Amino acid sequence: MTTRTKKEQFIKNSDPRKVKRVVDGILQRHGLDFFEDCVIDEIVSELIAGERFQQKTNRANRKIAAEWRV
Repeated sequence: MTTRTKKEQFIKNSDPRKVKRVVDGILQRHGLDFFEDCVIDEIVSELIAGERFQQKTNRANRKIAAEWRV
């Protein structure tokens, strides 16, 4: 097992909240320059998909709420 594999396994087995705090700290220090263009594209596409899903959910919830008011 390589050193990188051991490090990856350690990260995967760590508490997700701790990992998120560490990643957030790294992003604050290095910014988005830390990522390659392909990763930036993936982040943007996932954010767009999440926003579209949220808008779809909001529209569905408004329809349900309108039906209850009748």
